[in-house]
Amino acid sequence: MKIGKHFFGSVIGAGLVTVALSGGPVSAAATSNIGISPVYPDNQITANGIFDLKVQPGQAETLKLKIANLSNETQKLIVQTTTAYTNDAGTMAFDHVTLPKNKSRQVDFRRLVAKRDRKQVVTVPAGEITMVEMPIKVPGKAFDGIVVGGVLVKSDDQASPFAKKGVSVKNKFAYAMGVVLKESDQTAVPKLTMGKIQPKIVGNDIKIKTVYKNNKPAIISDMTLHAKITNRQTGQVMGKTADTGMSVAPNSTFNYANNWHGHKIKPGSYHYHATITAANGQHWQLDKNFKVGVAGSFVMNQHCNPWLSYVIIGILVLLLIIMIAVIIYKRLKREQEKRFARQLTKED
Repeated sequence: MKIGKHFFGSVIGAGLVTVALSGGPVSAAATSNIGISPVYPDNQITANGIFDLKVQPGQAETLKLKIANLSNETQKLIVQTTTAYTNDAGTMAFDHVTLPKNKSRQVDFRRLVAKRDRKQVVTVPAGEITMVEMPIKVPGKAFDGIVVGGVLVKSDDQASPFAKKGVSVKNKFAYAMGVVLKESDQTAVPKLTMGKIQPKIVGNDIKIKTVYKNNKPAIISDMTLHAKITNRQTGQVMGKTADTGMSVAPNSTFNYANNWHGHKIKPGSYHYHATITAANGQHWQLDKNFKVGVAGSFVMNQHCNPWLSYVIIGILVLLLIIMIAVIIYKRLKREQEKRFARQLTKED
């Protein structure tokens, strides 16, 4: 199928949801010489640029996606289904094919597609449109809330003659068309909780990593976070973090990096407090204590302050020299005492 004006109109009208290789969703019409556009089925709820479908238990559905090659060369693409997750920056994304298991996730969107159809290799001639079909099967058992996933369209790196070690591949790209399934008009209420808190090295900085969990089949959108870390003994503020425009996928977990002021962290007991607000008036006040051990503190400080290694090595060398000197001194003293004793014996 040749590209016509109708395709550009549908793309611009759709406001495609695309996902860059870094994982963050952005809005775009068509870039990197590729355009994608959904073909809305009859059960589409709103023509909002994604597949937003009202489904029934056990229903069979076929997602149809138009892919346009806007370049002058044939494009070889990989099309895969994915399940929505939350990356560690606190943004809902669709660019991971496999995800860690989550006990709270009732339905994994990727698994609604037959295994043979989850990954397709598509060749799109220059200046033409190819239709891709992804059959899905809704579970027979009714599910609560929403199921969110995506159809990921990315460049086939192996097909590129430039995909060699040490060579930058400028035409490497990935887009994801979002898919939302719901069976009821009743909306699930998200629930945000905290898990483990521990210090980690991010780049050359100390960060306090906090595990956040949304164990409900609902999206948290337009989320704002204000977090503060204090020393439980002194009350001193050790770090503050503010973030806006965050989004959390249904039934997902992410490991968020909070700021820590300075390049040293002492062993001790600390308190983490977060005030979080989101769309529709949702809000949470979350608190948790955590401890930093001597070993963990040493590792963090050594990484962020490499000169400490030289100081420690210098101290150890100095101690070694002192020990050797003491051993030699004692040995010489014993020999001197023996010589003195032999002299006394001869005089007697």
